[in-house]
Amino acid sequence: MYYGGTASHAHGDPLNLGYIAYDLDLMPDLGYPDTTSDALAFFPRTTRSHNTVMVNGLPVDAYGEPTNFDDSGFVKLASVNANGVAGISNAPGGLYKRTTALIRISDEDSYIVDLFDLNGGRNYEYSFHSGESESANTRYEGLELESSGADELSVKNFRKHAGATNGSFSVDWNLQDTYNRYGNGAGAVTDVHLKVTMLGDYEEVTIADGIPPQNSLTNPKRLEYMFVKKQRFKNGLYFRHRALSGRIHDRFDRAAACRRG
Repeated sequence: MYYGGTASHAHGDPLNLGYIAYDLDLMPDLGYPDTTSDALAFFPRTTRSHNTVMVNGLPVDAYGEPTNFDDSGFVKLASVNANGVAGISNAPGGLYKRTTALIRISDEDSYIVDLFDLNGGRNYEYSFHSGESESANTRYEGLELESSGADELSVKNFRKHAGATNGSFSVDWNLQDTYNRYGNGAGAVTDVHLKVTMLGDYEEVTIADGIPPQNSLTNPKRLEYMFVKKQRFKNGLYFRHRALSGRIHDRFDRAAACRRG
């Protein structure tokens, strides 16, 4: 989990989450931006291009403070609270906090329990993308996707679920070997899967293709993104919330399973 910054090279990615397993980067960053134009350099730096949450449709730029860390044999856990998030930090009881646990279930396989707690702001968009995969090999459960919206420069092929979700849904990506780690050729299909299950009800789910910088011949041509939207208020009332320590706030609950075969 990332919670720092590097001056002028910093991206809008507080509490961004990545994961390396089976000698593959399962949740990669997009890499160094294509600086041949401001338009091409824009998307890789945005909050939306990272595995984190955007608040009120605005970029998030903040540092985090670790509040809990545990590194045991079967469970590894980190909890980080970010301060200075626009639209949240100045709200009463403002909260932008991520708690992630990596749980080993065998010598090879594991899953991640990921809780993103938010208080303050009105609209949230959770972004998630896996490593390189083929659309034909991706499995969707609990989603009915239809083409929606015009292509953007760096985000294309929008497909939206019709209406709000009803309970959990999941996306199972069969990953490719982008950098030929297994010796079967760059981009070869592997037996590694990353399956994400979103728990709870959400107002809008969109699947799209994010275009990584093409300033390197080894970069993939596309990475599939999942954008999940949730509202804090509806008709002036708290909408789809949970209570924690006496405060009313929203939460994105996610479980990611990593397996081979």
